[in-house]
Amino acid sequence: MKSIDKRHLVSIGSEGAFGCEVDYDSWQRICSDPNVDYCNIHIWPYNWGWAKKDSLMLNMQRAKDLTKEYLDRHLDICAKINKPLVMEEFGYPRDGVSFSKAIIYHCSRHLLQLCILAFSRRLSQGRILTGL
Repeated sequence: MKSIDKRHLVSIGSEGAFGCEVDYDSWQRICSDPNVDYCNIHIWPYNWGWAKKDSLMLNMQRAKDLTKEYLDRHLDICAKINKPLVMEEFGYPRDGVSFSKAIIYHCSRHLLQLCILAFSRRLSQGRILTGL
């Protein structure tokens, strides 16, 4: 790509460590490649087994804690290798795991707020630029 478009930004399009068999060292080595311009992650607490279908709200604190840990570990790696991090995908089931448009998204809002706070905290500390 760089030979065709030198200004084209390149990422690996990974979920983060989950895309590397939960091996943070592998993710760091791949992202450290000089051809990679920025890092990216996805956040899928339900898909990764951090919350159960029948107890989304009961599992909310666990999902929030694991999401925060996942974000922080990736943000620390990005600071170490001096590359920005973009959270490309995020998802949590609708309340009641329903497809009804009338369902409110309390669970998703909780986790998204946590992600925004984590990124904002890093920015306010003058750390590596990150984005959603």
